[in-house]
Amino acid sequence: MFAPSGGRQAIAEVVPVDGTYEDFPADDTVRLEMLHGVKAGEGAMFVRSSDGLTLVLNDCLFNMDRKKDPLGWFFTTVLGSAPGPRVSRLVKLMFVQDKKALRADFERFAQLPGLVRLIVSHEKVAHGAEAASALKQAATYL
Repeated sequence: MFAPSGGRQAIAEVVPVDGTYEDFPADDTVRLEMLHGVKAGEGAMFVRSSDGLTLVLNDCLFNMDRKKDPLGWFFTTVLGSAPGPRVSRLVKLMFVQDKKALRADFERFAQLPGLVRLIVSHEKVAHGAEAASALKQAATYL
């Protein structure tokens, strides 16, 4: 288990942690990278497979549809988690310290050669050209 350096202690209270993202033994298949401009450490995972490059992000980028139930409506509408690829108001308030730095990461990721997939923790996977487009769109919310 490898954790972002800013979250290592809290994560270690739940599961054993072998190291931080910086300790991860990157190779041609998988590598971890810390995001810039995000406090408490949020990272990105890059996985190269036969069909191209997959980028996996966690809480920094949402790709959700609006919800109609009361709690879902609150999170997706009031907190700005939807519709579509975006950085929510809550994430900007609680985690983002430098919007320009995070925007630069998203824009850099959108230009990665062979990007075929964007997986986020919050709902939808983006495939093909949609992956780069989702990153560019989310960058506009910073």
